[in-house]
Amino acid sequence: MDTTVYRNPTHTNKYLDFSSHHPLAHKIAVVRTLYSRAQALTSSAVTRTQEQHTISRALAQNGYPATFIHRHSQPSHDPAPLSQPSHDLGTVIFQPVDGIISWMQGKHLLASRQTCSACNIPMMVSERADIVMGAG
Repeated sequence: MDTTVYRNPTHTNKYLDFSSHHPLAHKIAVVRTLYSRAQALTSSAVTRTQEQHTISRALAQNGYPATFIHRHSQPSHDPAPLSQPSHDLGTVIFQPVDGIISWMQGKHLLASRQTCSACNIPMMVSERADIVMGAG
């Protein structure tokens, strides 16, 4: 039994137009989503190739350049996910923002200033998540 992507009879091949003023990340997501769906749902190399040609034609009709389609149709090599922080759920970590730090210091909410070892971004750590997050 051969499986492929199903499209309703009323499907119009309309996707986010490349010339629209949406962020580039959204356009990349359109391409990656369509190709990853084709990869996941097709059961043979023949149906996968047919689906990829269908996707390429539909994206071209929506103004996507062939080089853009090719570049973003390949699987992304995302870095390994970051490990979960070892602190309890009552701790809040955030980037310092002018005005917020002095407010938190006045409320005695700041526990420490730290720098993220993975990305070298300064962080503020508070043990009073209930108040910082507006629950208290």
